[in-house]
Amino acid sequence: MPILNSFKHPFHTATVQLSRDKVPTAPDVWPMLHQLKSVCKVTDADSESMRYLKSAFRACLDEKYLIHPMHKLATVVCPSFKHLTFVDSEEREEVYTQMCSKIDS
Repeated sequence: MPILNSFKHPFHTATVQLSRDKVPTAPDVWPMLHQLKSVCKVTDADSESMRYLKSAFRACLDEKYLIHPMHKLATVVCPSFKHLTFVDSEEREEVYTQMCSKIDS
């Protein structure tokens, strides 16, 4: 059961954090989804049932949650996430380019 608890903890944290109503949560959506997808990565150390669970959760995340470009822009203007360290350099540059385009227009 401890493995299952450690797996579900990030999902609980995301639910609580994104359910707040007194602070903006749009900047948190993209990094949080990225973190949850990371938690769902199957490893060699996972049991068969854990592999199934992670795969099912990952499929659900991919199907149900789409990141809108505005989520990315909200994230990049947030001081906590402005360096976008959770994504690869290609995606980071793409978001910075989108932001510059918005500023120019």
